[in-house]
Amino acid sequence: VKAFRIAKGNIDYAVDQSSLYEIRSGETVKGGFAEDTAPEYSENAGNVTLQLSLPDLWLNLIGEELKITYRVSGYNAVNGAPAVKTAINDAGTYYLTVTVSVPNYNDFTVYNIVYRVKPVKRTISVSNDLSIEYGDKLPALKGETDDSTKTYDLTVIGTDYAEFSVPGSYYIDYKVSADHIANNYDFIYASPSEAVDGAGRLYFTVTKKAVTFDQLKEAGVFVDAKVVYDGNAHSLSFNAAAFPYVTGDPYIGSYSFEPTYQHDGSSQNNPFTFVEAGTYTVGLQALTLSETPDYYEITVGSATAYNARLTILPRGVTVAADNVAVDYNSVPQYTYTLQATD
Repeated sequence: VKAFRIAKGNIDYAVDQSSLYEIRSGETVKGGFAEDTAPEYSENAGNVTLQLSLPDLWLNLIGEELKITYRVSGYNAVNGAPAVKTAINDAGTYYLTVTVSVPNYNDFTVYNIVYRVKPVKRTISVSNDLSIEYGDKLPALKGETDDSTKTYDLTVIGTDYAEFSVPGSYYIDYKVSADHIANNYDFIYASPSEAVDGAGRLYFTVTKKAVTFDQLKEAGVFVDAKVVYDGNAHSLSFNAAAFPYVTGDPYIGSYSFEPTYQHDGSSQNNPFTFVEAGTYTVGLQALTLSETPDYYEITVGSATAYNARLTILPRGVTVAADNVAVDYNSVPQYTYTLQATD
């Protein structure tokens, strides 16, 4: 008996990429090789194991119809990632290495077959309420999809606003923060944003810093005072140094305040003055910034809401007289002196 061996043959081949038409991962996702048939990224699919196949394609060899099977042995991403992998989990363009097996013939490998996964189009807008006052820092931005199913962190990539920019109109350019997410989605930036060079642009307004009656009271800009009568005029006045400025405000010392005082039914901009001992109630009726910079919106309250009291205390004195010598039946002439006791 003579033994003999039949060697496998080799196949001359050419691969038509348009015939490689599906990628399998539990369920079949069609497309991928042409731009218009590429599947979209699915965040719920996880890693997609590549297993490509053909529609019923048979090869007529030696009078027999033999079925050809295909499998993907790996890929390199178009971004130059060096590792050969066997699964796809991100949108992008991939170079596939396809091995073709035919019974009785040597396997052959086809390299650099292009496979594409398209990013998902998703409309996104800034979900923050950008109510920014003078001196505020920009808040951490959040983006929300139009169907309110997803929220993303946003990164500011450009703005004409700084912490102490004066009240007015400004813009923020932003993108989704995570590169992984950004690569898998083609974000459309919604109104009131607009797309600028592939990013979202949001316009917003910076308003004056609101200062309330309670903040003024707590800061002590207009407070009670007590003095002892000394014959001089005394008054209560607004203390600009105690004003609740934003910490770090570079214009402190440059503000020009114009207070309005009220006493006994009269109003005036200059403080009321008092000389005689007694208790006097004065109201801080209004407080405005009379010129630029004027970056604070001040609310004092009603005409009698912010009152302070000036108390001029009576001065204690001692009356003294020196001893004098007088003749009988005459009226002594004393010299009296007053000496303060406090």
